[in-house]
Amino acid sequence: MKKLPLLLLMFILFLGACSADQKDGVLLVNFKCGSEQIFRIDYLAYTDGEYLCMGGMADYDKEALKDRDDMAVPFQGGDLTLEDGTVKQLSLELHLYGADEQELAAIPATVVPGAPGGECTVTISEDGQGGFRVEAA
Repeated sequence: MKKLPLLLLMFILFLGACSADQKDGVLLVNFKCGSEQIFRIDYLAYTDGEYLCMGGMADYDKEALKDRDDMAVPFQGGDLTLEDGTVKQLSLELHLYGADEQELAAIPATVVPGAPGGECTVTISEDGQGGFRVEAA
C-alpha cells in the first residue's frame, strides 16, 4: 500500500510538467536508487539541451527510496522527436534530498539513452567518497 502514494505523486508531477503528445510512443525511464540516504529525487529534463519539463518522486511515508522498484517516468515520443523523425537527446539533471529535506547533491545533466517505444534505467548510487554517481543505460 505504501507504493500507491509514491506512484500517485509521480503521476501528478508528470501530468503537470510534460506535454501529452503521444504520437510516437513513450520512452520509459526507470529510476533505481542504491542509497539509504536519498528520500526524494527531483529532476529537470532537457532535450537537445533545451528545457522540457520537471518532476520528482518521494514517498509520502518519508521512507528512503533505496531498492524501490516502482519509480518510472514516461517521456512522450512527441517531446523526444523532431518532425522528420530524428530522435532528440534526452538528459536529466537530478537533485537528491535526504530525510530532513536538505539537498544532498545536485547532479549535472546526464544523457539518457533510448528512444520512444523503449526503456532505460537511471541508477543512483553512493560513490564511496561521500557523494553520489548516476549511470544511465
